[in-house]
Formats: sequence, C-alpha cells, structure tokens
Amino acid sequence: MITFKNLGLRLKIFLLLTASTLIALLLACAAFVYFNYINQRVAVSEELRRDGMVLSERVGAVLEFFDAFSATGELDPVFEVFSKKPNLIAIVVYDRSGQEFGKYIRPDQEGSFKVPTLAKAANPASGMQSVLTPVASAGESLGFVYLLRDLDDVVQQSNQFLGIASAVLGVCLIIGLLVSLRLQRHITGPLFELSGAVNTVTRRKDYSIRAQRYNEDEIGQLVDDFNEMVAQIQTRDGKLRDVNETLEEKVKERTKEILNTNRKLKDEITTRQQTERELNSSQQKLLMHVQQTPLGVIDWNLDGEVLSWNPAAERIFGWAGSEVIGREFLVPEQIKDQIEALWKDIKSMVGGDHSINQNVTKDDRVITCEWFNTQLVDEQGNVIGVASLVQDITQRVEAEIALRQSEERFSKAFQASPAAIGILSMEDGHFLDVNENFVRLFGHDRDAVMSRSDEELGLWSNVQDRERLFKLVTRSRSVSDFECPLKTASGDTRVTLLSAESVDLGAKNCVLLQVHDLTERMSLEEQLRQSQKMEAIGQLAAGVAHDFNNILTIISGHTGLLKDVPFESEDDTESVAEIGAAADRAANLTRQLLAFSRKQVMQPATVDLSSVVSDSAKMLKRLVGENIQVVTKFSDTPALTTADIGMIEQVVLNLSVNARDAMDQGGKLTVLTSHQVVDDDDAERNPEACSGEFVCLSVTDSGCGMDRETQSRIFEPFFTTKEVGKGTGLGLATVYGIVKQHSGWIEVESRVNKGTTFRIYFPAAESHSGNTSHVRKAELMLAGDEGILVAEDEAPLRKMVVRTLKRYGYHVFEAEHGPAALKVWNANRDKIHLLLTDMVMPKGMDGRELARRIQADRPDMKVIYTSGYNPDLFGKDGEFDQDIVFMAKPYRMPKVAELVREVLDGELQQPRTDTVRLIKGTIGWDAK
Repeated sequence: MITFKNLGLRLKIFLLLTASTLIALLLACAAFVYFNYINQRVAVSEELRRDGMVLSERVGAVLEFFDAFSATGELDPVFEVFSKKPNLIAIVVYDRSGQEFGKYIRPDQEGSFKVPTLAKAANPASGMQSVLTPVASAGESLGFVYLLRDLDDVVQQSNQFLGIASAVLGVCLIIGLLVSLRLQRHITGPLFELSGAVNTVTRRKDYSIRAQRYNEDEIGQLVDDFNEMVAQIQTRDGKLRDVNETLEEKVKERTKEILNTNRKLKDEITTRQQTERELNSSQQKLLMHVQQTPLGVIDWNLDGEVLSWNPAAERIFGWAGSEVIGREFLVPEQIKDQIEALWKDIKSMVGGDHSINQNVTKDDRVITCEWFNTQLVDEQGNVIGVASLVQDITQRVEAEIALRQSEERFSKAFQASPAAIGILSMEDGHFLDVNENFVRLFGHDRDAVMSRSDEELGLWSNVQDRERLFKLVTRSRSVSDFECPLKTASGDTRVTLLSAESVDLGAKNCVLLQVHDLTERMSLEEQLRQSQKMEAIGQLAAGVAHDFNNILTIISGHTGLLKDVPFESEDDTESVAEIGAAADRAANLTRQLLAFSRKQVMQPATVDLSSVVSDSAKMLKRLVGENIQVVTKFSDTPALTTADIGMIEQVVLNLSVNARDAMDQGGKLTVLTSHQVVDDDDAERNPEACSGEFVCLSVTDSGCGMDRETQSRIFEPFFTTKEVGKGTGLGLATVYGIVKQHSGWIEVESRVNKGTTFRIYFPAAESHSGNTSHVRKAELMLAGDEGILVAEDEAPLRKMVVRTLKRYGYHVFEAEHGPAALKVWNANRDKIHLLLTDMVMPKGMDGRELARRIQADRPDMKVIYTSGYNPDLFGKDGEFDQDIVFMAKPYRMPKVAELVREVLDGELQQPRTDTVRLIKGTIGWDAK
C-alpha cells in the first residue's frame, strides 16, 4: 500500500505545495466573497437609514397638522419620489400611537404584502431589509416611518463576484502548479545529487570525491560545506600520519629528560636536609611565641583531652596547665550538646574552624570565647588532633548587644514615625539615612537619596530657606515649627513644617530633620472655608430672591392688566411691553439665584446622563459656533442618576457657554460621561465628596484656562472675568447650586493656556423610573362663580390677585395672614371652595398649617400653594414631599386664573407632574 511517508521527496514537496496553494486560494476567495456581501448589506442599510431620515423630515408636517382621514393625498408626492427605487417594496407611515397613517406598496407586491404592526416592523422576512425611523418635531414624537426593500441586487452582485473569484482561483492554481515544478528542478535535483556523493564517500572512504554546485543559494552553500568537510577530513588523515612519526621522536627525547631528573633529585635531597635544620630553628621560635602570645593556645587529642596549655589559656580560664592537661575541658551544661556537635565537625573536617561559645572558668564564671580551630593531620591525611586559639570576648559581646539593642530601638522609632525623617551631613548635605515616610513623601528612590545631597535632590523651593534653617541649627542646635515649601521628585511643591536638631554621629556633625506635610490639610481647610462661604452666600441669595419675587409678581401682574387697556400712544404701549420684558429678565435672575442657593423646585426622575448630553449635542454645536469642535464620548453602560432633566440640561448648557467664551480663537470642547467608584481615600481629598458609586459628567475645553485665584472664586454669584455687559456672573453659580441640590459635587482642573476640565459627580441610580405627563385641554374656560380664599401677607400682591379673580367672576375673600384667614373661613366656610395661600406668612402660621387646619374641617378642600421659595414645602433635596399643587413666584395673572379653574374642575389628577408645567408657565422660565 502506497502512503504519503513512502513517497519520494520530490513528490512530497510537489503535493504539499499544490495542496497549500489550493487551500490558501479557497480561503481567500471565500473571505473576499463574504466581505463583499457584508459591505453591500452595510451600504443598503445606510441607504435605507438616509431615506428614512429624508422621509421623516417630509412627513413630519403631515403628521403634525393632519390626521389619517384628512391627510389623504398629502403623502402621495413623497411616495412618488421613493417609488422610483426598484428594490423598495413598501413605505408605511405610523402615527404616534402606532396606527397606520399612510402607505406605499410596490405594484408587484400589492397582493402579497401585508402591512406589519409597529411592534413587528423591526423584524423583516429573510432576504429583505427594513428600517424604522422616528418622526419628531420640537422634541415631541409624531410617529414613525417604515421602509422595506428586497436584497435581489445584493444577491445578484454577490453571485457575479463569486463567478469572477472562481475564475481567478483556477488561474492562480495553474500558476501554483508551474511554480511547484520549477521548485522541483532547482531544489530537489541538487539535493539528490548531493545525497549520492555522500553515499559514495561513506562506502569507499575516498575523500577525493566532490559534489557539483548548480545554484547560488542555501543548497549551493550546503554543497560547498560538504566539499569543505571532505577536504578537511582528507587533510586530517594526512596529518595523522605525520603525528605518528613525530611521537616516536618525542619518546626518545623524554628518555633523556628522565636521566636529567635523577640528577636533579639528588640535589634536592641535599637541599631538604638543610631545610630541616632551618625548620627546627623555626619551631623553637614558634614555641616561644606560643608561650608569650596573649591568645590562649591549646592542643587536643581526638577524645577532647588537653595536650598543651599556654600561659594565656591559664589567664583566661584560671586553671594551670597541670590541672587540665590529660583531662576534658569543662563547658556549661546547657551548651554541652552544641559543643559535642562542633567537636564532631572539627574531627570530620566539615566545619568548626571558627566559633563563639560560652565557657566556664575555674571560679565558675561563664565567659564568652572566640575559638579558631585547626585540624592536626598525619602524613596519610588522618586527623590526629586539634590546635585551637582562644580569646575572651565577653566584654566586647556585651558592648555589641547593648549597641544593637540601642540601634534597634532607634530604628523602630525612626521607621514608625508618622513624620518624614532624614539624617544628613551638616558639612555637605549628603543623606546618611531616611525613613520610609521620607521616601514616600518626596517620591525619590531610596538608593538615589542615600547617594546624593539635599541640594542635588532639589528639595528646596527656595535656597534661602535652607541657609536660614542651617544657620538656626548651628546657632541653637535645635529648631522647631519651621514652615517652608519643599519639592518632590515629580516637581510638585509641598507645604511642610520642619523640625531640625544637631546630632553627632561619630566624627560627623549631622542634622536630624523631621518633615510634616501640611499640603493636604491646608487644601482641605481652604476648601472647607470656600464651601462655608458659598453656603452663606446661597442663604443670602435665597432670601433676596424670595422678597424680589413678590415685587416682580406685582409688577408683572399690573403690567398684564395694563396690556388689556388700549392706549392712544404707541409709546405708552411700548413702555408697558418694556416693563414686562424687564420683569421677565429680573425673574430669570431670581431663578438663577434660587438655583445657586438650591431652593429651586426640582422634579426628580431616573435619567441617563449620556442620553441628556446626546440630546443636547446638536444644540451645543450651534451654540458654541463652527470654529469649536464638539466631541462627545459616553460610558458603555447607561449613566443613570436621579435628577431633574431640565436642570441637568441647564448645567450642560452653562458649562458649554463658559467653555465657548474661554476659546475666542476656536478649539475643542469635549463632553464625557462615565461611571466612577469613589473610595474613602478619594473622598478625604475633597470635603464635599463622599464615597460610593457615582456617574460623572466631564466638560473639557482647550481654552485660556484659569489661575488658582480665579478658580477659588468661580462659583461665587456675580463674579465674572468677562467684560462689562457680557455676563451676569451667575452661570457657574447656578451650576454649583444645581449640583449641590442633586447631592453631588464639582471638581475643577485648570492651567493657564492649557484649558479647563469640570468633573461633576452625581449619585448613581439603579434603574429607570418613568414620569407621566399631563395633557392640558386645548382651551380653558377661565370664568367661574366659586368662592376663593386668598391668604397673602404682601398687600399689593394680594390686592392684584383679588382684583384679577374678581374680573373672572369669582367671589374672593382675602386675609393678610393665617389667623385672619381662619376667621374668614369660620365666617364663610359654606361659600369658599378653594384656598390660595402663600407659604411664608407672619403671626406664627404658614400656608401649610393654614391648609391643614382648614382641611381638618373640610377634608375635600382644594388648596393652591404659592411662594418665591420655601424649603419647608419640599424635601431636603428640593423635591415635593407630598402631592400638592404649587405655583412659583413670580407668576402672571392669566396663569393664576388657569390654575384656579383647573383645580376647581378637578383636572389636576397628578399634581407633581402638572406642577412642573405650571412652573414653566411662570415668569422667567426659559422654555426649551
């Protein structure tokens, strides 16, 4: 049976090249066909998306102003334009409720195509592609446009491309076969010839044979290497014969050398005898040295018995030589096993050459001795004894222990100190030692600190500080509470409090330097002072806004009444209009003050911060201008938080306007959203921050930036760096108030000419919560004859409201405070149907308490609250803490009549949502 491994090398290479070429071409063809099909599908999807956008713009007006019956024929011109696309099967227009509004079906599909419901429109049948585009106007959804087309042209183009690719595959396969045959000729042929030459040399041992070289490639190099190898073998064979002849000559010479060596040996014997005589003299001198040396010299036999004992050993241990020679030496009982093990190592020559042990003297004192032991061996290398040198080191050991304990105590205190401590030479400033806090504070590598001086490390921001400190240390030897700035390895400046003391380490005069980092503490203190200042300003701003809103309501109300009066002069009419416009601008100003002071009414809902920024992107591009590039980047997952969407939009708008004004020559505005986890360490760096999960809104510009002094004041109301008349100074103050009202905080990074980044942190929410909307009637019948009790302490405002309601036919009862209102109620309870009350009134009774007492008498009594601001009306986060109807000051008189009519008719089924609509109808609300 023929298998692949039994085939010849040439055939194997041919088959491998052919198979690999065929597989590679097939994979390439399949990849090209697949990517061509995918690209065509993407192009079709993009074309459908563009057509859907165009259709949504064209049918928007029809959906807004016509219904399905009256719009007959209005969509035909639009359908006629798109009916010219041959692959378009159907166009269906749905209204906002998902019902079919109009449609176009290709003639050949009219009998078989069934219009899908809006829920199934996003799932086309196989071989088709669709798109569902929303239609909106002014942010309001009007309906949807559905387009469906077939993919016949895509399939046809893919089939054509497949045919072309198959033809190219065949051509490439033929070329691959031709290349394979060419490789056979230039690779396997020379290899077969080289193999034959190798076999011939091996069988015949004929090293004169050479292989022939055909190509200048690796095979040709292999042939050259083979020929070179054979040539070297041939050369070595000849050299081997020459070596044999040379070896015979050397044997003869060696014989002569042996004879000469014998003569030299006799001379050496004579010399040795002379050396022995000299050795005897040296031994006599050594014996004298042993007797006179301060080291104890002791010889032992293998049983541990003393053989010799010099005078120094007698002085160390107290025994005379006659008392110990021939006996075992005494050691303390507690280390006897250790000494026996040491003695065993010495005898077996595996250790024990040097040791420090405790020994006992004649008078029973335990001393510490240092031993140097040497084995005594005979001519055969056998150990026959031990020679020892010993000295008493008891005092030295005790001194070393005391020094080590002192160093350990100092090292522990040195490293455990919370301050950064360094020891440096007074002479050249080089550091001798630093603790870990020093390395951590300044960021230098420990080895780098130990090899350099304080000046080489660049620690001093001001060289004069160093000179002054060292002069003080030289004069008084101790300095404390020396405040100065120092630099870290990264170039940052840290505010520090130094303590220095002069110490002597050996012959060196040194300085013990303790560094306490005050930077973080001073920064936190400054942030705390700024936060307290902003809180105080906010309280003042809220109080001003409250009183000012009452005045504005009176001005606006009377202006509205004057507008109904015909004037003979156009100048008078224009003056009334200007008064109303001025009141509107003033109302906007008070609204910003309320936002800054966190007293603005907030309507919270769970919103996606990314969606809010995305919806505002187009408006931002128009707002900042064409010379500024707007870049948005959103988090991978929804950035959910509980917030008032209108307030968040105002934050984005104010920050974008601020960024635009910082980029006079154009630049880049980047708005990012992300998820952030703030731990306790991060929260400690900002007194307004707290730990937990947050979503972050980041707004970065490439503008002129700010210095530290400007940054410290940017959130103050009425502070601005713009020219007079170009800014109120409330933009960032409003942002600050809104963020604080949402339980968040702001972090600012800015460098002059490097741009500015605002990072705003909002508490993260877990899921969406929906808000329903209240739909007003198209027209309201404002007149009525019910009884209304108006409780308002501001007399001009109260009179204006009473006057307005009477004009609409209502029976109005008025009171200047809560107790007076209760008297009016008790006298006219059967005639009063609604209470309109201010929240803040004198005489110890506010609007809520007044309403509570009246509703205790009549539970179904309807109440409308009104106020310039009132934190008691809302929860701690500025949101309603119960279902109430509220109207913010300043307000226009027609709005009062509308709200009264709605409440009396029972149309406010969801007060919270409707309250937002009512606030938007008051003066100064910037409607989006």
